[in-house]
Amino acid sequence: MILQGETYFPFAINTVINGANTTTQVWTSHGVSTLVNVDYLQFGNQTIAIDVAVGQNAVEAYRLYQAALNRTPDHAGLDFWITGLDKGAYLLSVANAFMASPEFTAAYGTNPSNSAFVNALYSNVLHRAGDAAGNAYWLNALNSGASRAQVLTAFSESNENVANVATLIGHGIEHQMA
Repeated sequence: MILQGETYFPFAINTVINGANTTTQVWTSHGVSTLVNVDYLQFGNQTIAIDVAVGQNAVEAYRLYQAALNRTPDHAGLDFWITGLDKGAYLLSVANAFMASPEFTAAYGTNPSNSAFVNALYSNVLHRAGDAAGNAYWLNALNSGASRAQVLTAFSESNENVANVATLIGHGIEHQMA
């Protein structure tokens, strides 16, 4: 759902997960509004994706973008992928598209071994070295038939990465809707 306003004004957002619903409180110069199951706030030509709960398109696109390319997403690229997910693209398909990009190859190497790929995921996504048990788990997954896109997506959506990215997106993600 998109909530549209007539004008832009400074505001702060606090998203509270309450059972199956996402409740968002918006503080403005006009007071506090409580919104339930609203994905986007639109004020003039600015749209803020406030669906920052786990499992929502905007936040999944942001995390995957950052995990795949090891950088903060640019607005145009992020807008493209959020729109794609909003229109029914699967996160795994988006991961495959990122993996086909020259920027991904620059960050992860050209056809790295499974071990080098897992090490790069730990470094680029979680910004740390992998532990022995984690490395063994992901190597076994890859050697047993999991695709690299599946493993990239799992790192992107891991509890550790969700927590790492939460402070960056906790008040919404600026997004230009198509």
